Amino acid sequence: IVGIMMMVMGVATVGIVTGRIASFLVDKQIKARGGLIVLEKKKGHFIICGWKGELENILENILRSNPRLKSSDIVLINDADPQQVDHLRSIPEFKYIKYLKGDYIDEKVLQRANVKNANTVLVLADADRKFSQQEVDSRTVMAVITIDAMNKNIYTCAEIIDEKFEKYLRLANCDEIILTRELNKVLIANAASASGISHITSRLLNPEEKGLDTINFPGRFVGKSFKDLQLYFKESSEAIVIGLLENTR
Repeated sequence: IVGIMMMVMGVATVGIVTGRIASFLVDKQIKARGGLIVLEKKKGHFIICGWKGELENILENILRSNPRLKSSDIVLINDADPQQVDHLRSIPEFKYIKYLKGDYIDEKVLQRANVKNANTVLVLADADRKFSQQEVDSRTVMAVITIDAMNKNIYTCAEIIDEKFEKYLRLANCDEIILTRELNKVLIANAASASGISHITSRLLNPEEKGLDTINFPGRFVGKSFKDLQLYFKESSEAIVIGLLENTR
């Protein structure tokens, strides 16, 4: 009798433990799909704030341009339709991308994304919400200001529509600013003048081509001539050095 009771109790205990584990895993999966997770242990990640219809192409190019970056290092923060996010994450290449639902100008949402330990953040000109262009750019500036206050060492890149907001991003210590409208104007104007610049630009910026890239140079070249540096890269990697970037992180 005692043996039977012990067996029954053992089976019951195993059932309870198994049930709790299953419940925990289901709850975790529901939170992950709903963007309700907290990334308190995440470090060195790449955060993308906002949603655009061409986000799939943007992600593809980001991963191609950064061979060391894995999809599991990317965190999306937006208020897009969950079905859109599910569709994006159904693509094998983006399966392990993390997703947080919420407003990226909200400090609490940024805390959930562990911004203080992130490496890079890209703030898109969010096309998901029904905001005017001026409101979209204002929100981008607000996001960069908030992120900078939370992490002074993070590398920030922001997309704006109107160039008049550029000065505010500069004041907010934004590292790179993408002027979408102005860039389009330049490309269209050059294409219309049959200069061929638009073709050159497209090829240089295409991650599948041998285009422009930024890399660190060996410390031993500090104090030496630019010609020495050009010769080194030409012989070691057949690369052409066209300039030096200063004050970059």
